[in-house]
Amino acid sequence: MRPWAASAAPASLAATPARAPSVKDHAVLKDGFSNGGGVYVTGIGGDFAVPAGSGRGLVAFAVYMARNADAGRAFAAPTFGGAAMVEALPPTSFGDKAAPGVAAWLLPSPPVGAQPFAWTPGEDLTAAAVLLVALHDLHPTDPLDAAVGGAGEGAAVTRTLSTEGPARLLLGAAGLQGHDGDPATALEGASLLDTGASNAASVFNDLAYALLQKAAPSSGDHRIGCAFAVGDGLGDGWLALRGTGTVAPAPAVPAPAERGEPPEGLVAVNVSTDAGLTAAIGAWQPGQKIVLAGGTYALDRVLAGTGGEAQPFLLMAAERGTATLTGRLTLEGAYPFAHGLRCEGAVTLKGTSPILSRSWVDVDAGRYDPAVAVLQATDPLVVRCDVTGIGQGIDLRPDGDALRRPVVRRCYVHDIADGTVTNGYDGLLLGGNWAHTGLELEALVEFNLFENVSIDTEAISNKSASNVLRFNHLKGCKQLSIRHGRDCELSGNTIEGGPGLYLYGQGHLLIGNECLGGAQIFVGAGTRTWAQWAASNPGDSPDYPAATDCVLIGNQARLLVGKKQSFVATDVAATNTRIEAHKGTIAYDLHKGTVVQAATALVVPAAVRLAAADVGPDAP
Repeated sequence: MRPWAASAAPASLAATPARAPSVKDHAVLKDGFSNGGGVYVTGIGGDFAVPAGSGRGLVAFAVYMARNADAGRAFAAPTFGGAAMVEALPPTSFGDKAAPGVAAWLLPSPPVGAQPFAWTPGEDLTAAAVLLVALHDLHPTDPLDAAVGGAGEGAAVTRTLSTEGPARLLLGAAGLQGHDGDPATALEGASLLDTGASNAASVFNDLAYALLQKAAPSSGDHRIGCAFAVGDGLGDGWLALRGTGTVAPAPAVPAPAERGEPPEGLVAVNVSTDAGLTAAIGAWQPGQKIVLAGGTYALDRVLAGTGGEAQPFLLMAAERGTATLTGRLTLEGAYPFAHGLRCEGAVTLKGTSPILSRSWVDVDAGRYDPAVAVLQATDPLVVRCDVTGIGQGIDLRPDGDALRRPVVRRCYVHDIADGTVTNGYDGLLLGGNWAHTGLELEALVEFNLFENVSIDTEAISNKSASNVLRFNHLKGCKQLSIRHGRDCELSGNTIEGGPGLYLYGQGHLLIGNECLGGAQIFVGAGTRTWAQWAASNPGDSPDYPAATDCVLIGNQARLLVGKKQSFVATDVAATNTRIEAHKGTIAYDLHKGTVVQAATALVVPAAVRLAAADVGPDAP
């Protein structure tokens, strides 16, 4: 387990009062072999308007009779207003027209007003009726409680749905081969919303359909069903839907573990001149701390002694922010510690457990140099620092593979927005190049505010493996880019303005992130597959490994799967993306193997919002 993993456990909050979803409108779109002069159905479409209101949702039931049997039947998802709907119930029948079936999809937070609905199932159907249902008070991120359905023969069907909480809405549809001339009848206390037939020309090629609902006020088992006047091939599908307030809200943001305040009990060596600082550094002994009076101190400085966790090699200001170093400060050796300083050159962290805490780092204009360079270090920490200036912000760049478990916490990285060199001016870099793509850096980046970091195309660039970026806030920045690498986790981050989040590489998890002000999430198509990328050095070419086996859960953003770049031939599809409980529209470009589902079994963290007062040297 990573040493900081224990601080990740979220606290649970109580659920708000339950309110069940309610049906506001519905419509039927239908077609059949007998409607169009002997032409099979290959798609159904039309406009539908979702009324304005809170907790909007759209459900689409497809009641179908297929031309041929198919044991591997899997319909393509329909779209509404250009957004892909999420599968709630897979096809319940693999048979041909003698065995009708039902499939269902959900779309939380659909656009209001008349929008185009389009469904191309991917195979020939003998007849189909799409039943569209507009809802209010549908839970926006976890609407599906249960789903059941099947296919058989007879005139009636009943099913049991087991709900996990109160105030559910049971909603379902059934279909019968042929038409009996009479409307269906609701069973088990359900009410009939609509009933009819795809056409009345052929009892073999047309189907009768029914749309039903029932309230489920308490948790437990609930029966619902319907009956037709005659018996024949019969298929059905039913959903139990959660309303707003029926699921506990997102967990509280965990308080980070602290390791950045100077220990008590050290003997002060007071310094007020350059010569005195040089002498104090050279004569330092464990148990001492060097305390700088207010003023300016020149020359490059190196803290290279052998300290311990309780007796670090500590250099600190007598009063926070009053002592300024104009040269480079290097922390190396064992347990070097710099606290409360203003650094106008740059700071380099090496060695064992170096700490830079509650300090300001402002790189001189025109110097192409990371403000904070974390190189050959084990368990380095940069905490509550203010980083700005002309150049790169914080660079977690392995020198070979000698960098492990860096932590960047509660920092304010801002106004890196001017200069002559653009490539490499990231606010934060995790890994430097292809050689680091599989390096398990195990970085933890949490509770940081990045604001106006906008020279480079990337405000944050990840180029290594097994990193966690959680509860950070980007305001007015260029993109957060998982440029390559594998097995990284991004959770509870807020991206406000700018392009958003770009995802490349393998096996990443995005959970509970939120994009505002036009920012989006892009799952990238690439120039190479992940296997090709990992096996061969692309050098400095603008290669991108296509996103592979990535999981996105409970994010709130406009999402594009298979994003292609305009400046390089990204003709390798984003592959095997899994999306659960997404809030926002989903669009597609070059992708394959994408799976979308409405619900998730995981607890989704709440995205954090930070202000300047929450981070940096003077933050609590």
